[in-house]
Amino acid sequence: MSRFSKCLSYQIKRKVMSTFIFLGFYTAICAVLYLLTLFANSTSNGHSSFNSSMFFTAAIFGFVYVIADYKSKTNYLMMFGNTRKNIFLSSLSSNIVLSVLLMIISTVFSIIESALTELLYKSNEGMNLLHAIYPESNMGTEMLFMGALLILITSVSTLYGALAYKFGSIFKILFWVAFGMSFMFFPLSPTVANLFNAFFCYGVPNGILLAPINFIIASLILYVISYAAVLRQSQAV
Repeated sequence: MSRFSKCLSYQIKRKVMSTFIFLGFYTAICAVLYLLTLFANSTSNGHSSFNSSMFFTAAIFGFVYVIADYKSKTNYLMMFGNTRKNIFLSSLSSNIVLSVLLMIISTVFSIIESALTELLYKSNEGMNLLHAIYPESNMGTEMLFMGALLILITSVSTLYGALAYKFGSIFKILFWVAFGMSFMFFPLSPTVANLFNAFFCYGVPNGILLAPINFIIASLILYVISYAAVLRQSQAV
C-alpha cells in the first residue's frame, strides 16, 4: 500500500468514526426532543412539530471538525514521514468523502422526518428551506446542492486550518475579528447582497443546478490556495 493510500485510509476512518459518534449523540438528542414535543402536544392539545435541521447541523459539524482535526492529524502523519503533498491530497479526498457522507445522512434524516411528520402530526407539510428558495428543486437536485455546499464548507475549513497551522494565534485572532465585524458591515452593502445572490444563483432558472458549479469552482480555488500555504510550512507544535 502506498503512503498516499495509507494517509487516505487513516483520514477516512478517522472522519467516518467521528461522524458516526456525532450522529449517535445527535440522534439521541433529536429523539428526546421529539418525545418532549409529543408530550407537550398531548397535554396542551397543541400541533407544533419538531424539525432537526440536520443539514445545517451537519454543515457546522463538518466545518468545525475539519478545523479542529487539522493540526493533530497533520502532525501525526508528518511524524511517520509522510509528505505534505500526500497529507494534503488525502485530506482533500477524505473531505469529499465526509461531505458525501454528511449529505446522505442529511437526506435520510429529511426522509425520516417527513414520514414522522405525516404519521405523528397528520400533516405532509414539512419545512424545506431549499424548496422555498429554489421552487423547481427535487430530492436529486437538493442532494447535489447539499453535497457541493458541504465540499465548499470543508474547503474553507481546510484553508483556515492551513493558515492557522502556518501563522498560529495571530491568524486566528485576525480571522475571527474580521468574521465578527463582517456581520456589521456586509448586510448594509447592496453589492455584497447581489454577489451573494449571484453566487447562490438565487432567482435564476434552475439555480439549484447552477449554484453547485459555483461551489465546486470556489472549492478548487480555496484548495489551491491551501496547497500553496502547505508546501513550505514547518511543523507546528
